[in-house]
Amino acid sequence: MTESEQGVYNFFEKLHKSAYKFRIIVVGNTGGILETTSIMGPVFKTNTSPKSGKTLLTMASDDQTFEFHVTLAQVAKVAVVERKSPDGAKTLRVMRVLTAKDESVCSLILGEEESNDEAAAFFQELMDEYGPIHEF
Repeated sequence: MTESEQGVYNFFEKLHKSAYKFRIIVVGNTGGILETTSIMGPVFKTNTSPKSGKTLLTMASDDQTFEFHVTLAQVAKVAVVERKSPDGAKTLRVMRVLTAKDESVCSLILGEEESNDEAAAFFQELMDEYGPIHEF
């Protein structure tokens, strides 16, 4: 793993170890959108893509009926910000995972059920370390 890939891995590992639920949003380049809410695991592992030879990070449910794969080399930066929801009623804790060309790999929003002080402190630590923009 390169130093940059290790940094991306470490970022996702923090999310995984938190055991919080995140809204995961992936927008395809041909119009498809995938949204789900899940913890980042409990399966958390890397392997080598048989197609590209690049390192893939896999976060999945125990039975692997849900899998979320990230090609570590594709991630160049992350934006970690808090903002108000459009109606102003909630604080959204958002992480945008980006390529070097600022294209979205995915967006992660700390789940609404994670609106306690502990989760807010966890997100504040992420903002302190990675926000508002962190380059790997």
